[in-house]
Amino acid sequence: MAHRKCFVPTCKNDSINSPDKIFVRIREDLRKKWCMEANAEYFNVQLLYCCEDHFDPVADLKNYFKYKLMNQEPILKPTAVLKNVAAFPQEQEIPTTSQDSPELLKMLSMVQPGPSSRKIRKLDNVMPSTSSATTLPIKVHVATQCKVKMVDSSTNLRPRKRKGPQGATSFEVHSSQEFSSATTPSLFGYTSETEETTSEKPKPKMQMRNNVLEIIFKKPKMYLGLPLQYLWFIDYLVSKSTTKVDSLCIIVTLFKIKQNDSIEKISDLFELSRTKLSSMILLGIEVLANFFQNLVYNPQPKLIKQNLPLVFKIRYSNVQIIIDCFEIQIAKPSDPIKQAQTWSQYKNCNTVKYLIGCTPDGLISFISEGYGGRISDKALVEKSNFLDIVQPNSVVLADRGFKEIESLLALKHVTLLRPPTVYSGMKQTVTETLQSKVIASLRIHVERVIRRVREFAMLKPHSVVNYKYVPYLDEIVIISCGLINLQGEIIKTY
Repeated sequence: MAHRKCFVPTCKNDSINSPDKIFVRIREDLRKKWCMEANAEYFNVQLLYCCEDHFDPVADLKNYFKYKLMNQEPILKPTAVLKNVAAFPQEQEIPTTSQDSPELLKMLSMVQPGPSSRKIRKLDNVMPSTSSATTLPIKVHVATQCKVKMVDSSTNLRPRKRKGPQGATSFEVHSSQEFSSATTPSLFGYTSETEETTSEKPKPKMQMRNNVLEIIFKKPKMYLGLPLQYLWFIDYLVSKSTTKVDSLCIIVTLFKIKQNDSIEKISDLFELSRTKLSSMILLGIEVLANFFQNLVYNPQPKLIKQNLPLVFKIRYSNVQIIIDCFEIQIAKPSDPIKQAQTWSQYKNCNTVKYLIGCTPDGLISFISEGYGGRISDKALVEKSNFLDIVQPNSVVLADRGFKEIESLLALKHVTLLRPPTVYSGMKQTVTETLQSKVIASLRIHVERVIRRVREFAMLKPHSVVNYKYVPYLDEIVIISCGLINLQGEIIKTY
């Protein structure tokens, strides 16, 4: 089971620290109401769960006994009631008094250091004397004709005291290299002229981050998947979001989805700690998915016909949507049951499978939730909400693999248009061959949409999504589809 956390802000239960508790997915019709009652952030996504402390499992679950006996997924009733929602703790005001207590004054006096405890650095023993008895006799090579103003710290020169015949102290410098007769005060803790000039310059803060952001803003579509004309969207989302989020959080999240670089590399580029960067990415995914889900919608049939490409207007003007499936490889799960559920015979690896639909002009109008790679195309169409968005008396364009859904679409008075079936040992007629060629040339537009999805490195066929991001993969796909709808047109309209 994926990691589940209770949506109530004051509740700390999750599937790790409370594995014996029931975590149920909140129904869509109750999600907004419960979020308002719990003072929680409302996200219209599929990752909102509630623990059993805030509802009555026996009375509010449809399949409580099947969950206990057969380990089925718990389902809430429409009449479920939220309870045990504690209010947010208020900040306690610190009382202030006009006079401090004697105990507090005594403690403050113990903390403040007195003048006797200060360590004063004595420079008398460090500063070299200017008398003739303490000058530094430094050997000079005959071939040396330049003055050395700074000594490399790697030479490890150490002065050694020697007493002369009259008790005067002199210094001898022993080194593997011979220097000029110019004095080298940096040997005794002083900086040279070059070191002083460099130390005076202020060190630029976040220089690497500023350089990376400058490059990103020049080509946002390449690095973030966001077109240049919609770059204002970042500041707009920050200003409109009810969650406390900044523009850097949005940028690093889009950068991670588009480039799929390692956390170590992104933390170095943006000069952030790995822990902070990981939390920023997860927060940015939820905020972006909550916004971009509004950009993936099914237009009205009248609008679809107005934007039909020329190739569809001749014979296939009733086509409303073109559907296909694509898979994304994930890391191999440790649970054997999940390994079997996500194993794909087509990709020969563990994958998550999605059903995607686009209008004839290339607008993504439907994206399903992710299912294990083992699921068939027919089962994926049945479990997703695809049949609910299709209008009656319309045409759905699909590949040969969707021939089993023809009976499901017939119940909705929808026609399935696909290439003729090819049987082994039978030759196609000329009419069937021409029809297959025409339908394939029209269905190729959904493949172009999927190719744009694959431009996001995190959604490539063999990107091997980390197990930490698998629970957020549905939101990542929604974000990518919303960004694609903001990009330029896929098919030219005449």
